[in-house]
Amino acid sequence: MGYGFLLRSALASGQYEIVGLCDMNSLNLDRAAGVFAETGAKKPKLFSFYQEMYKVEDLQAVAIATPTHWHALHFMDACKAGLHVFREKPISYDIREWQAMLAAHQRANNVVLVDFPRTIVDTNDKVKALIQSGEVGRILQVHGIHSIGQEA
Repeated sequence: MGYGFLLRSALASGQYEIVGLCDMNSLNLDRAAGVFAETGAKKPKLFSFYQEMYKVEDLQAVAIATPTHWHALHFMDACKAGLHVFREKPISYDIREWQAMLAAHQRANNVVLVDFPRTIVDTNDKVKALIQSGEVGRILQVHGIHSIGQEA
């Protein structure tokens, strides 16, 4: 999600200065950093541990695009660091996790946006228009698979 959708969308918008990328998997991190070479954008600092990235001077916000089980810890640490947060759904696994996250947000008084990307991209509209056009013929069955790290 971070590599295939968020990073490319943020760069394409021209509205963000990306100062750091973090991934524990060095292959994923190198691949994400390669997007900057493709687009000609300034390459950000690379981190293996998010806690290090959260210490970057003048860092204002983070996008949390990690496996779901890490969302809460990354979120609460971002709040503790005084960062605004853009993060993926789900908000939490259970009510106690959510309560801890809410308390962290209230202490930080930061801006938080929980993303539901399929509602803000035009992919669904394009598929609907293609089906309605009749160009693909009669559809009897559809299977969908999204591989992590690959664009859908």
